[in-house]
Amino acid sequence: MLDTGCWMLDAGCWMLDAGYWMLDTGYWMLDTGYWMLDTGYWMLDARYWMLDTGCWILDAGYWMLDTGCWILDTGCWILDTGCWMLDTGCWILDTGCWILDAGYWMLDGGCCVSPRNIGTIILNFTFYISYFTFYISSLLLPLMGFQKEKYLQLAQEIQDSHVTIVAVSKTKPIEDLKEAYDAGVRDFGENYVQELCEKQLALPQDIRWHFIGHLQSNKVKYIAPFVHLIHGVDSEKLLIEINKQGKKLNRKISCLLQIYIAKEETKFGMNEAELRSTLNILPELDYVNVCGLMGMASFSDNEQIVASEFSYLNDLFQNLNIELQSSHRKIIYLSTGMSGDYKIALQHGSNMIRIGSLLFGERKYHQ
Repeated sequence: MLDTGCWMLDAGCWMLDAGYWMLDTGYWMLDTGYWMLDTGYWMLDARYWMLDTGCWILDAGYWMLDTGCWILDTGCWILDTGCWMLDTGCWILDTGCWILDAGYWMLDGGCCVSPRNIGTIILNFTFYISYFTFYISSLLLPLMGFQKEKYLQLAQEIQDSHVTIVAVSKTKPIEDLKEAYDAGVRDFGENYVQELCEKQLALPQDIRWHFIGHLQSNKVKYIAPFVHLIHGVDSEKLLIEINKQGKKLNRKISCLLQIYIAKEETKFGMNEAELRSTLNILPELDYVNVCGLMGMASFSDNEQIVASEFSYLNDLFQNLNIELQSSHRKIIYLSTGMSGDYKIALQHGSNMIRIGSLLFGERKYHQ
C-alpha cells in the first residue's frame, strides 16, 4: 500500500481506491470489465471500441452508430434489418438482390424486375419509397431525351401564328437530336462553334442550323459555309467579319442584330445608337443579310420587367420596318423568348422562339 492510496500488485498492476486497475502499459481496467486507454477510447472484452463521440468501432473496421446503423470503411451502411445502403442510393439485401430508388429490383443475374413480379423473393423488412419519387424524377429528367409530346403541344399552340421554333440542342447528344428530327424539328440552335460543326457533319443536311451563342470573330469561318442564321451579332466588327467570310464563299449569310434589352451586365447586345450606326454600313456589306433583331430579357420572376423589355424591342422592330420602307428593305424576324418566358415574348410580337430545356430537359454543362 503506497502513500498515494494505490495498491501495487506483484503482477505489475496498480489498484486505486476508486476500484480502477492501472497496468504498466498505460491502460486502465475497470471492475466492469472495460478497458480505458489514454487516448480516451474504451475497449470492451468483446473487442469493441467505444469512442467519446458515441460511436462503436470493431476490429473488423465496422462502425456502429447509436442509431443502430453500421458503417463500413468502404462507405456502405448496414442497417439492423440486414440491408445495405450504398452511397449511390441503392439498397442491397441479404438475398443478393438490389433495390433501386426508382422502385425496381436488380438481381445478380443482371435482370431488372418490378417488385410486383418477384413474389419468390421474401423481404424481411418494410420498404418505404414514396419519399424518393420526386428526387428520382428530378435526376432522371435530364436523361429522358427529346420530349416529343412537349414539342407537339408547343407546335399546336403556335400553329396559326407563323412562329418558328428553334430547338436549342446545345450540350445534348446526337441521339436526342435525331429523335427531335424524326418528330419534325428542322431548326436547331447551338451555342458552341465546335459542337455545332460536329453535329452538322453527323446529322441530315436539310437541318437549318442557328448559332445563338456569343460568337467570336475568329470563329466565324468555321460555321460560315453552312449556318442558316446567326442570332447574336452584337457589333459592327463581327458583322464585317461575317461579310468577309461570306465573300470568300460567295455566300450571303443571314444574321440578326442582338439588342441589349436586359438589366443585366452579363447580357450582350447593341444599344439603339449602335444599332443605327450598324444599319448605316449595311449598303457596303454585300454578303450579309440582316433580317431581324434578337434580344434576351432579364432573368427575373417579375413578369412585368420581362414584358416591358420584350415590348421595347418589339416597338423598335416595328419602327425600324417603317423607316426601312423608303429603301424597300424589311427586317423579318424578331427572335425573343425561351423556355421560361416564350409566352410573354409571343404576346409582344416574337415570331421566333428559342426553346431548350422544355424540349430536352435541363442541361449538364461540360464546358
